[in-house]
Amino acid sequence: MITREELIYLHQVKGIGWKTIKQLIESPYEREEWKHWNPDRLSSNLQISSKMSQLLLNQDFNDHKLLEEQYDHLGIKVITIWDDFYPDLLKEINQPPWVLYAIGNDELLQKEKIAVVGTRKATPYGKDIAKKLGQYLTKHDVVVVSGMAIGIDTEAHLGALMENGKTIAVLGCGINVIYPSANRHVYQKISKVGLILSEYPPGWQPAKGMFPQRNRIISGLSRGVVVVEAAAKSGSLITADLAIDQNREVFAIPGPLLSPQSVGPHQLINQGAKIVTHFQDIVQHHSFYPDGGMSDTEHQDILTEEEKKLLNVIPYHPISIDHLVSDFGTVQKIYPVLLSLEMKGKIVKYPGSFYSRT
Repeated sequence: MITREELIYLHQVKGIGWKTIKQLIESPYEREEWKHWNPDRLSSNLQISSKMSQLLLNQDFNDHKLLEEQYDHLGIKVITIWDDFYPDLLKEINQPPWVLYAIGNDELLQKEKIAVVGTRKATPYGKDIAKKLGQYLTKHDVVVVSGMAIGIDTEAHLGALMENGKTIAVLGCGINVIYPSANRHVYQKISKVGLILSEYPPGWQPAKGMFPQRNRIISGLSRGVVVVEAAAKSGSLITADLAIDQNREVFAIPGPLLSPQSVGPHQLINQGAKIVTHFQDIVQHHSFYPDGGMSDTEHQDILTEEEKKLLNVIPYHPISIDHLVSDFGTVQKIYPVLLSLEMKGKIVKYPGSFYSRT
């Protein structure tokens, strides 16, 4: 067995993987015993390879108790699987991370969470949906989890940040490594009001294989995963598969029939994923409403006078925003009303700023 401090130390040593740490955790021998053994005896008693035994014996554990203090000085909190703050849902998955590194509001780990994922090559339609979904979930006190990749991930995070910042970005690299670099502003915003999370220690650069590994955490943290847009072969579909293995709900948002980015969600729907026709489908499915609170259906029925007036002239077939502007003033005036109606599930927006009543 190893101590919490030794776990944190070993976790940041490159070459020591998940299975080796599992062997050390389950071993009846403490480090004070095996540090005096030769590689062959260590290999035999701990049931690890000779190469791994030599790597362990080469480690200098003298400063392992100072390591967490160094991270704390960098503003990084270390959460091990033995800590009370470690998310219960994450413990349920296959190969839960032994250690998590966090920057920001770690209280979000204890709140209800939904993952929103999708392609990096998002269409305007997909970006619009992801951002509005991020807003909607945050308004309903649900934390938005995603991977901070360009495209759908970024828009979902930004949508949450437009409300009160309840979003978690799970990185596929070191906790203090900003990747992609173009998302520096997103990283900085999330670290201030949301949460940056990674199983990779500070300084670890992104590499092949780290992102698929990261995806199991995105789905594992969450009650469900929403796929907004994804091509036929997409990392988002890997996340959806992981969610199924983890007994999480998978939701898919349908898109334009001929769009390559609609193939993934439509494929998931054919395989049994829950189709999202209104954002409330996601929230109501998980009963996120507090006892005695107003249901989302009741919220949908509350319209302002402006919303009622505009809704009355929107037909059940798509109509251009230009036709609506001619009767209701400027785009700047009408757009917030359209957005509110869409969030309440009364209208649907199509590419090119067309709208129809639901």
